[in-house]
Amino acid sequence: MLNKERRSGDRHDCNGDYFFSPDSRNQKYSCLLKNVSVTGACILTEFPLKNDDQITLHVCLGRDIELKSSVVWKKNDLYGLLFELETPEAFDNISYLINNRPV
Repeated sequence: MLNKERRSGDRHDCNGDYFFSPDSRNQKYSCLLKNVSVTGACILTEFPLKNDDQITLHVCLGRDIELKSSVVWKKNDLYGLLFELETPEAFDNISYLINNRPV
């Protein structure tokens, strides 16, 4: 049986090392940004996360981009993030990330 597509935005592949920092901790952990869309991202990390964990994804791409996110799914070491788009800066950061992502 095929899985129904639930994404609301196109996914854009990314390659490179990125970091995220759980809001409840002061330490950053490495992760790999696998893909990104206007609504969320997929990361690969060995650091264990749970659904509904709140994290801040840090992306250094010409400028430091911080995206508040929630973990919405996990599969082994892959995690789906939903961006919290609460400010104009968050929309600007996502636009910048998608338009300047590594190819």
